[in-house]
Amino acid sequence: MSAAVAWLIWLPLAAAVASFVAGAGRARRALGLAASVVMLLPALLVFEAVRRDGPQRYLVGWPAPLGIELRADLLSAALVLLTACVGLLVAAYASASLTDPPSQHAVDPPAAFWSLWLLLSAGLNALYLSTDLFNLYVALEMVTLSAIGLVSIPGTRATIGAALVYLLATLVGSLAFLFGVALLYGAHGTLELYELGRLLEGGPLAWSAMGLMTLGIMVKAAFFPLHFWLPDAHGHALPAVSALLSGLVVKGGFYLLVRVWFDAFPNVLLPSFGLALGLLALVGIVWASLHAVSEGRLKRLLAYSTVAQLGLMLLTVPLAIAGPGGGVGASITPGVEPGLALALSHGLAKAALFLSAGAFIHAAGSDALSELGGVARRLPLALLAFALAAWTLLGLPPSGGYEAKALFEQAAAVGPIPWQLVVQGGTLLTALYLGVALRAAFEPAAARKRLRAVPLALQIPPLLLAALAVGLGLLPLASGAP
Repeated sequence: MSAAVAWLIWLPLAAAVASFVAGAGRARRALGLAASVVMLLPALLVFEAVRRDGPQRYLVGWPAPLGIELRADLLSAALVLLTACVGLLVAAYASASLTDPPSQHAVDPPAAFWSLWLLLSAGLNALYLSTDLFNLYVALEMVTLSAIGLVSIPGTRATIGAALVYLLATLVGSLAFLFGVALLYGAHGTLELYELGRLLEGGPLAWSAMGLMTLGIMVKAAFFPLHFWLPDAHGHALPAVSALLSGLVVKGGFYLLVRVWFDAFPNVLLPSFGLALGLLALVGIVWASLHAVSEGRLKRLLAYSTVAQLGLMLLTVPLAIAGPGGGVGASITPGVEPGLALALSHGLAKAALFLSAGAFIHAAGSDALSELGGVARRLPLALLAFALAAWTLLGLPPSGGYEAKALFEQAAAVGPIPWQLVVQGGTLLTALYLGVALRAAFEPAAARKRLRAVPLALQIPPLLLAALAVGLGLLPLASGAP
């Protein structure tokens, strides 16, 4: 079963190359869809093996330290499965939406979409499965460069500008992360996560390396206040691309932050570090939520929502530092369980929201909230998907968001700081800005405005994603592996 770990990287990588050299656009689309379906099988196999037997390992090439070890534990296996599920339904949506004829609002992008999506999938899986800081860096670059290419696909001035800002931001983040890696390698001669976790102690060098790497990750993952590239990238990208960015790409940054802090620096962390991140997350939740409430365009509203939800995930860090540790190389740090549950439910729900928004935009011809009147009556399935995804983000039972917030409040109850009040306040703000979006959809259509017909192929994928997000609450997300 451990060989399936390697297939999670080789399969999408080979499909990306094959898609790039394929001739006709139909061949690329068929290959991309087929690969997205097939990738679900090894993701399910690895997740079940981890749940049943514990972490799975696979050695690529020579023995360590020359070879590359891939490792799947509960945290990484769950996120690999999230990538496969979201990627499959986004690919189905893209297959329908990208065949529309070019117009002001429905661009016929180049067939490179399929190569870039498959490369993004390979990069995310490599990020989740690598145990070496340099390999993590390479995987992170694959993810960000693929995402930048996807953002730029429409080729308009606005999308190219947003992609360039994203590129410059990610270059800064890459340099910061790489400098931190270089400091650790120069001092200890190894970049293996768990070996570093046994070697590193508190001190100026370790704190400097951790600070540089944390800075790089926060830029790439758009954590507040380093999120400046995200609203424009989401706002101008195709809906399918926005769903990938918010549903998957930012989860890679959260995962990497957790891995670096709790596997490489477990003996370096101080409660003050977690407190600083917690306070930063608190400010980010409030700031991003208020911007979402005042935003006049649907996709930018959802982009600021992503920044706020990332703040909620970041709040799991001080809980994990204060709580009982899982030990170096543990399947999952106990305090991070709420963050994992939130990442899974948010990934499904936010992808559903962006795809539903894409259906609204297809019908109305604009993502301006003032232009969305009438879509609620015209698009009942897309509206249901949007409402179910909003239900999940609000943490209402029986959704995955409800279980995530229940886990969070349980972990926060034992600490000296009432972080659960932050979660409750964030929920109220989430209700405000999602209510703004839903109210716009229920407004009557403007006089003489004719909404375009939207095929079911653009409404079913977001509905399935939203249903998965709600159904996630029926599963034991926090159950550990043996």
